[in-house]
Amino acid sequence: MTERDEVIQIYTTSENKEWIKERAEIEGKTVSDIGHSLVEEYIDRETGETQFERYGTDTQLELVMENIRSDIMDEIDEFKSETLEELKTIQKVRTAYTIAIWKLLQEEYDDAHLRLAMKFATERIGQAPATETPTGSDTDSGEQENESSVPTNPGGDGA
Repeated sequence: MTERDEVIQIYTTSENKEWIKERAEIEGKTVSDIGHSLVEEYIDRETGETQFERYGTDTQLELVMENIRSDIMDEIDEFKSETLEELKTIQKVRTAYTIAIWKLLQEEYDDAHLRLAMKFATERIGQAPATETPTGSDTDSGEQENESSVPTNPGGDGA
C-alpha cells in the first residue's frame, strides 16, 4: 500500500459524513481509507491511467475487438479503393483491345460470321473461354457445324 502522509481536509454534509463512517465500518476500513480510495478512483478516472482496471474482462475484450474490427475495416476500405482503380484501368485496356479486334474482324469477315461470333460470345459471357474446337454437341441445332471460323470468302466481296 502506498504511504499516505499528507492531510486533506474537506467539508461535507453531516449525512455524507455518517454514510462514509457507516461504509467504513461495514468494510472494516477507516474513514481515511474510504477517502483515500475515493481520491484515487477520481484521479484514475480523470487521467485514464488505470482505465481497464475499472472494467470487467468482457468489456476489455469488447474494446479490443472493436479496435481490431475498426482497423480491419480501414484496411479493407483502403484495399478496395486501390483494387478498384486497378480494375478500372484493366477494364479500359481490355475494352480498347476488344474494340480494336472487332474493328479488324469487320474488315475480314462478312456480316453473317460477325453475327455468329457475337451470338457465341453473348452465350458464353461469364464462362471460362473454350480451349477446344466446338463439336456438334456444342452447337444449337447442328446448322453452325458447316460454318467455319475461317471464311471461304473473306469480306464477302464475291471473289
